[in-house]
Amino acid sequence: MTFTEELIVNARDIWQKYYSHPFIRGMIDGSLDRDKFCLYLIQDSKYLVDYAKVYAHTFIKAKDVEVMRMIHEDMGLIHSEEDMMHIRYLAEAGYTEEMALKCPVLPGCRDYVNYMMRIASEGTMEEGIMAVLPCAFSYYHIGLYCLEEATKKGTLEGNYFRHWIEEYSGAGYKKIYDHAVNMCELITRDATKKEKAIYQEIFNESSRFEIGFWDMAWDCSLHEGD
Repeated sequence: MTFTEELIVNARDIWQKYYSHPFIRGMIDGSLDRDKFCLYLIQDSKYLVDYAKVYAHTFIKAKDVEVMRMIHEDMGLIHSEEDMMHIRYLAEAGYTEEMALKCPVLPGCRDYVNYMMRIASEGTMEEGIMAVLPCAFSYYHIGLYCLEEATKKGTLEGNYFRHWIEEYSGAGYKKIYDHAVNMCELITRDATKKEKAIYQEIFNESSRFEIGFWDMAWDCSLHEGD
């Protein structure tokens, strides 16, 4: 078993909550309120800006040139793939990217970002990477699950959220996922048992913040993100 597989397996009780979350279920059957989706996109757009800053902290701490290249490439891949989808959906809702980024940050997003920034600034390069990996890893698995479920239920055709589902289950995001997996394996190849335990703890905590982010998107109203 690779260390990436260990991380995900050991966080399975947390990750299972993603698949049963009403926000995810609503995208699968197309019933999700579009205002909730818009709020999610606004907060996720703001999250991704700070996500890149977290990566910047890890880049500065990296000593291996190959790792530095991978961090740099990962930042570019995430923004090139995800930004375009966010911009398209937000434009349909009447928001420009600039308008979205001016919206206030809600607690579920702020707390998650603050946690990642603290780990990246106070911890090692490896610990900082562990804090961002649940996002990169979980979205691919959620995308695959949504695609499988929507296909099985016959709710993919005409589904407003089809583009989101196909984006995160498609080849473009698979490239981001594989890149993140390769980086995880590279930076942990010489890790001790004690270090791996710390990495798992950080991975689990960020995974919990992912649940908090979905909860925020489900529980809040759009005007709270304006």
